[in-house]
Amino acid sequence: MLMSKSSITIKMFEENERDEENERDESYSPPKKRKRLVRYKPEWQSDFPWLAKVNHDTYKGYCSMCRKEISVAHGEKADVVHHSISGGHKKAESASSAKAISAFFVRAEPRSTVDQQVCRFYYLLSQILNNFKLNQRIL
Repeated sequence: MLMSKSSITIKMFEENERDEENERDESYSPPKKRKRLVRYKPEWQSDFPWLAKVNHDTYKGYCSMCRKEISVAHGEKADVVHHSISGGHKKAESASSAKAISAFFVRAEPRSTVDQQVCRFYYLLSQILNNFKLNQRIL
């Protein structure tokens, strides 16, 4: 079927009008391009030792410090860098580098039997001397 020049221009005019109406309509949005998803790359672990692969999702990494899953699907390594400078990660990093409270206490060695006998002897001797002093005062 052949179309005349005038019918072609009319169709083009109608298409332009529809496009202009769609642009004016606030709810209209042009079709979005589909973003390419990026999978987790094990070589990132050399730069970020706290990063691990998530077994059930190939588009995520796991932060062992924060105990959170990080999506790397859209920003690749930039998502990991962004997480590493976040406040939550820095807080977890400083907490993991802090010493445990048990490190500030010295564990007492169990006493040997000789030490126990010496302590018992000293206690008994002090009791005897205190009784002797009391008896001297009474007399």
